[in-house]
Amino acid sequence: MKRCGDPLSLDHSAMTVSAYRLTGTITALIVHGSRERLGCLPPGSILIPTSATDSAGMIAGVCDSLPVRVFDRDIQEQTEHIEIETADLSGLIA
Repeated sequence: MKRCGDPLSLDHSAMTVSAYRLTGTITALIVHGSRERLGCLPPGSILIPTSATDSAGMIAGVCDSLPVRVFDRDIQEQTEHIEIETADLSGLIA
């Protein structure tokens, strides 16, 4: 039985993924259905990339359970790379 406070401790579908912790505010396109709106991701947020850099220099990802697109340059300048253990995201990561 999984206890409170032991996230993913007995979850056999857990996996380690590459992610980024924001060290500064990053401007992002936040996806809502077929539309995107401009917004800000605050410092301390965790961004899990779901694509490679596209021709516009942007990376798709998931941040606070929201699909977002951010500039690769901002990832390089305003984040620190981390590895996190999370539930299986195979349905979200392309």
